[in-house]
Amino acid sequence: MQKLILAEAAGYSIAISILGYMTSILASHLPGAVTAINIFGAMYIFWLSVKVWRFQQKNIHGTVISEKDVFHTTLFNPKAFVVAAHIMPKTTFIDMAVYPRAMLIFFLALLPIE
Repeated sequence: MQKLILAEAAGYSIAISILGYMTSILASHLPGAVTAINIFGAMYIFWLSVKVWRFQQKNIHGTVISEKDVFHTTLFNPKAFVVAAHIMPKTTFIDMAVYPRAMLIFFLALLPIE
């Protein structure tokens, strides 16, 4: 179980960091790009929800979930973009003094959920 939590934390760390940094750069140079990314993200979430719905209909039992599965799923989880672009303080990806604290607080907030 601890390995799955570490895999999730690693996936979120990478995804939030990359997406947050890219979003902060895009927002400063192309403000409309963030809106376009939001629209793309909504379409991606819709596509994933249909995929999950179809997967659940197959009624698969006994599937083993590995740390690698959790890492990849978390890395490409659209929630990472929502966290990076809308939940984390805007200064998180601009001021490197803020980044470690913001990420630590995010992960501490995840602990009770696990």
